[in-house]
Amino acid sequence: MKIKKFLTSLLAGASLLTLVGTASAVTGDINIYGASAQYNFWKGQAPGFLSAQGCTATASGATSDNKNAITKGTGPAGSCGASGTVYFRTSSKASYDGPLAIQGDTANPNGTDYLDNGPCRTALGYGPTYRPMVDEGTCNFSTGVCTGTKCVQVTGGSSDVVVSSFNQKTVGNLLGPNGGGSITRDFVTAANKITATGLADCRDMVVPFAFYINKKVEGGDAVGATAITSGGSGYTVATVAFGGPGTGATATATVSGGQVTGITITNGGSGYTSAPTVTISGDGSGATATAYRTVTDLTTSDAKLLFSGKINDWSDLGFDAHPATVCWRHAGSGTMATLAYAVMPPAALQQLQVAGTPATKNYWFNDGSADEMKCVNNTGSVSGDYAVGYADADQDLSSYPNVIRASYNGVAPSHANVSNGLYDFWTVQNLYTTSPVPADMAAVCTYFTTCAHNTNPYYNTLSQMHWNKVSDTTYLIRATQSCDDTCTYTGSGTNNCH
Repeated sequence: MKIKKFLTSLLAGASLLTLVGTASAVTGDINIYGASAQYNFWKGQAPGFLSAQGCTATASGATSDNKNAITKGTGPAGSCGASGTVYFRTSSKASYDGPLAIQGDTANPNGTDYLDNGPCRTALGYGPTYRPMVDEGTCNFSTGVCTGTKCVQVTGGSSDVVVSSFNQKTVGNLLGPNGGGSITRDFVTAANKITATGLADCRDMVVPFAFYINKKVEGGDAVGATAITSGGSGYTVATVAFGGPGTGATATATVSGGQVTGITITNGGSGYTSAPTVTISGDGSGATATAYRTVTDLTTSDAKLLFSGKINDWSDLGFDAHPATVCWRHAGSGTMATLAYAVMPPAALQQLQVAGTPATKNYWFNDGSADEMKCVNNTGSVSGDYAVGYADADQDLSSYPNVIRASYNGVAPSHANVSNGLYDFWTVQNLYTTSPVPADMAAVCTYFTTCAHNTNPYYNTLSQMHWNKVSDTTYLIRATQSCDDTCTYTGSGTNNCH
């Protein structure tokens, strides 16, 4: 069955509103499941969406594993849910399982093990469209802490790529260096491929990705990162100074609750042949930090050599000599598929885990983005500090203090750089639903055609893009932009700006 896309390409200049109509209220829960790269996006957008539908108050919570979030909306019955309470849940697994959940697929080998052995397995009486998501009964919405999940029916299956783009295979631990048992994810075998049968596809947003590097990966002569080793106490203001052997490095300090909680490098300086000392001064005491000459940029060549398994040590790229720990996503990840299409050609992806001592190879596949970031952060049993990986560009690095977000070919993964074609490691978001499209999910997609509704500092709506991609496998082409970066109508295309 041919896929029904109820947001046509930006190149066609058509409005989603003409295809699905308008929707001003949601009557039931929104449960978006699948792409872990979109977890932070949906988590951040949920309160604004529910408010726009008629909810007069919202409160949010999440589980501590950075995989499950929920927003509770309350308001008039009929506008904010049928009863006056509605929930917007989002949970991350990997892109492949979003559309499989919508289809209720019970045959694809990449999903049947989860249906047979997972918490929502069919043997317990759950249908194949159910997945574990936040149980609102375990949430303290005052503190934002949720402690449990329950099996709910998925209403939106999120994926970073269209289903036909899953063409990879991986073998390795489910959770990379943190174990989970060896698995095979195979989308190469014809019988394992996902089809678009019964799916409608909403394509509103551009999902940017980034490379992430452990702070201990050092090279060059500039200060690239710092790590606070003690926040101290009694601070209302603080300043940061760097010692030799180089010059020119500057930074500012962030103070909260009497402690130094962050350091932002404003100039990396030069001439630092080894990591400089860090001195924190101010009206408090006890704050200390460590500086690193962290590698802060990867080129396309660097990425191809690392992620094709051609090199084993950072010195092969001209950086300080340390064995490279390379953190990947398993096949079925839209992030991995985008890496394959946007970064790797014509190099081949490493597809078989080769876990060894730091003196040989240390490559790990990871189930979700949170698992990937733990691998780079050296959380758990990673056998080496010198890791690199990739994930959505909007990762909250406060959860991963040993990691920096790198630039790519000298360009940062920002909203403007993506829109203007300077940064090309991105894809178009896919939100799959059943066909015909349920009214509540039509409301979600209609909402995000208006670029002013997007509050994520890394994402763009399609109407903001100066450059677009015809498919997951093609390079950038010039787009007919209808909104500028501040969501002002430019006079071309359809006015979905406000």
